Amino acid sequence: MAENLMNRLEEAIIDGEPDDAKKATQELLDKNTKPTDIIKRMGKAMDVVGKKYEDKEYFVPDLVMSAEAMNEGLNILLPKLESGASEFIGKIVMGVCQGDVHDIGKNIVVAMLRGAGFLVIDLGIDVSPQKFIEAINKEKPQIVGSSSYISTTIDELKKLNEEFKKASVRKQIKYLIGGASVYPKHVQEVGADAFANDALEAVEVAKKLIGG
Repeated sequence: MAENLMNRLEEAIIDGEPDDAKKATQELLDKNTKPTDIIKRMGKAMDVVGKKYEDKEYFVPDLVMSAEAMNEGLNILLPKLESGASEFIGKIVMGVCQGDVHDIGKNIVVAMLRGAGFLVIDLGIDVSPQKFIEAINKEKPQIVGSSSYISTTIDELKKLNEEFKKASVRKQIKYLIGGASVYPKHVQEVGADAFANDALEAVEVAKKLIGG
C-alpha cells in the first residue's frame, strides 16, 4: 500500500499536480512512513523532471508546476524533517537579493535542492543583508545562495558579500549566486564562491561546495 502511495506521489510531482502531491504525502505520513523516505522519493521524481527538462520534453512552466507540487508535500514534511536535520547532506539558506521580487527560478532551485537531500531555509524575495545574516547566525548553514533576476540588482549581490564580511560570517559559509542576470564572470566581481546557471547545476555545485 505504501509503495502505491509513493508511486502516486512521484506521479503527482512529475505531472505537476500540487493537490495530489499534498494528499499522497499526508496519507504516507498517516501510515507512519519515514519523512526521509518520502523526501527521497520526491527527489527521485524531481530527477525525472530534470531529465525531461534536459531532453527538452519539459519547459520552465513544467518545472514550476513540478516544484509547486513538491513544495505542497514539503510544507507538510518540513516540521518533521527539520527535527531530524542531521539526516540531510547539508543545510542551505536561500533568498532573492534585496530589491528583486522574482521568485520562480528560486523556487525551482529550492525544490531541486530539497529533492537532492539538502535542508533548505527559504527566506523568500527581496531579502535584506540583515535577514541573511540573522539566518546564518541562527541556522548555521554551510551554503548561502542568493539570486538576481534583473541586472540592476547585481550590485546587491556584491553588497551582500560585503555585509557578510562586516558581520564576520563570510568565512563560515560558501556563497552561491545565480539568476537570469548573473553569469560566471560575476563570481569574482561579487566575491562569491560559485555560480549556478540553473536548478540542475545548482544541485551539483552545492554538493561540490560541501565536499560531496
